[in-house]
Amino acid sequence: MDKYLQANRALWDEWTGINYRSDFYKVEAFKAGQNATCHLRLCRPLRPPQAALPNVRHRLHLARGTWLLPDIQRWAQVVTHFLKPGGVFYITEIHPFAQVFDDDDGVTELRFRYPYFTTQEPLAFTPQGSYADRSATVKAEHEYAWNHSMGEIVTALATNGLRVEFLHEFTFCEWPVSFLPPELDGKLPLFFSLRASKPSAAV
Repeated sequence: MDKYLQANRALWDEWTGINYRSDFYKVEAFKAGQNATCHLRLCRPLRPPQAALPNVRHRLHLARGTWLLPDIQRWAQVVTHFLKPGGVFYITEIHPFAQVFDDDDGVTELRFRYPYFTTQEPLAFTPQGSYADRSATVKAEHEYAWNHSMGEIVTALATNGLRVEFLHEFTFCEWPVSFLPPELDGKLPLFFSLRASKPSAAV
C-alpha cells in the first residue's frame, strides 16, 4: 500500500473510534432506536476491479472524498466497473476552486494557499481531532490529500466510458466558510454536483 494511503488509513481508523464515541453521532441513542444520525467514516483503498465483484450497481453515489484519492483516473475506472450498463453515478463534492484558499481557523479573507491542479506529492495537513470532536487526541501526525481540478474529474469519468449528463455548481457549502468575505457571498463556486451514466449494452 502507498505510504501516504497507509498513513491516512491509520488516521481514519483512529477517527472511526473517536466518531463512534462522540456526542456528534449519538450512536448509543441510534442503537436504542431513537431518531439520531449514525454515520462513521470508514475508508479503504481502492481495489483492482478485476479482483473485486462484477459490475453490480444501478446507482452509485459519492458524497465528498475525491481529495483523498491520489489517482483520479483509477477512481473513475472503478466507478465505471461497478456500474451496470444503464446505471447512474452521482457525486456531490466541495468545488476544487474552493480548496485553493487558506481555511485555517481564524482566517477571514481570501488567501491563495493550495494548488488547483493535482501535484505529484500530496498536501499534508496536521489533524486536529476529528470533525465530530475537535478536542480529541490523535496519534497520526498528518493527513494527506490531493486536489483535483474540475477538468480532471470530468475528463476522468468521460474517458472511462461514462456520459456526463450535468454538472451543477453552487455558491453555498454544507458548513460555514470562514475565509469568504461577506461581499463575496454568493459570487464564488463552493460546491458542485455531477451526474454521469454508463451507456446501455444496446448503445
